Amino acid sequence: MRQSFKNTISLSNIEDPAKQRLFLEYLDAALGQYSDSSGGSNHYDENGDYVDETALNVKLQEGSGTLHIRIIAADDDNLKSIEYESPDSEATEKLANTLIIESLGNALGAKKKPFFRRVWFCYIGEHLDGEYWLGSNIRIAPVDPEDPNPQFSSSERYISIDMNVEAIDVHGAIVIANNRANLIAARLSLILNVGIYSPSSEHRWTIPEDHDSPCERRQLGYRYNGPLLAELPRKGDICKLGKFEHSMHYRIPYFGETIKFPVETRKLISAIDDSDSRTATAFDNCAFLYQLALNAGKYLPTVKISYLVAAIDALCKAEVEFRDPSSFVRHYAMPTHDIDHLLNFMHRSVRSAHFHSGEFPFGEFEQTRRLNIYSGSSKRMSEHRYRECIKLIRAALANWAAIKIESYTSLSRKNS
Repeated sequence: MRQSFKNTISLSNIEDPAKQRLFLEYLDAALGQYSDSSGGSNHYDENGDYVDETALNVKLQEGSGTLHIRIIAADDDNLKSIEYESPDSEATEKLANTLIIESLGNALGAKKKPFFRRVWFCYIGEHLDGEYWLGSNIRIAPVDPEDPNPQFSSSERYISIDMNVEAIDVHGAIVIANNRANLIAARLSLILNVGIYSPSSEHRWTIPEDHDSPCERRQLGYRYNGPLLAELPRKGDICKLGKFEHSMHYRIPYFGETIKFPVETRKLISAIDDSDSRTATAFDNCAFLYQLALNAGKYLPTVKISYLVAAIDALCKAEVEFRDPSSFVRHYAMPTHDIDHLLNFMHRSVRSAHFHSGEFPFGEFEQTRRLNIYSGSSKRMSEHRYRECIKLIRAALANWAAIKIESYTSLSRKNS
């Protein structure tokens, strides 16, 4: 480990963490234009600071050189300084100085370029009714608008979340778009009650259509043959606009019905985006857990209910009065009958028993022989509780959303 470098530039004057990160991204992109290989190490020094050291092989017209860079930060990633030197190339050292100063200027001036990005996701269910727009900059649409079997509820569908983002380069644009799309996918999972997930490229066994040929292990994925988009299309150009119907409340769709965004979708997202940070964070954490419940708990009722209750628990962080899942559901679900036995069941018998003791109260790993003459009271009661818990949680979320939208609308009217 080198004890000291020749040149040091303080970074403590950049107080905004976002601009510090932007400086690192600018510098990383700039150095990448001159370097094709690197290596490094990191450690904590005697002051408890995080030290990240990198050695880059830099190629210039004047020849090659090795550039050593040391970035020192506090343990919360707050940058303190950057040190650098090139022991074998003065030109490389001058280049480093120039690129660091330019990157600092760009970060402080926040100079970015626009990029168009598409991020694909999957879900199991009926076809998405059409393309949907959240504002003028985010488009959600089926990758194949002309799916030949839109009514199949057990089919995997591909959707694309398209958007414009601003970044310093395409690599930064990919990260920004992916993060934004992940959040949108989680929010839509909650709003639509559909488990949206990232595509997988693993290989799985498949059954041939003729049932006579041997099974094949094939890669999951989708081969896209549609138009290659370089920018956001005009509304309705390559896919019809989807309808907004029904609400977030629990309902069983009709056979053959396509998936449509609930009527409150855009207002709810606008209300969350304009909320205080505590409410927005609580809602988004709730959405991520809700998404996890639908995907991880698809075939495991215990897992599904446990994470749905955890999602409500996360949303409680936005509340002043109803700070625990039971009081939250009791208030917002607006039940017409006593539900204490269901609240106790979902929170204690399922969530707590599963998270703290590893129990599976729905008996996912306990099979019994199926009888033609008797189905069993406990099995029937377990299925009933499962459905009722789902309905209560869904009702609580839908009513909370309606109240949040009404509050947002009223505030907007006062300010207009």
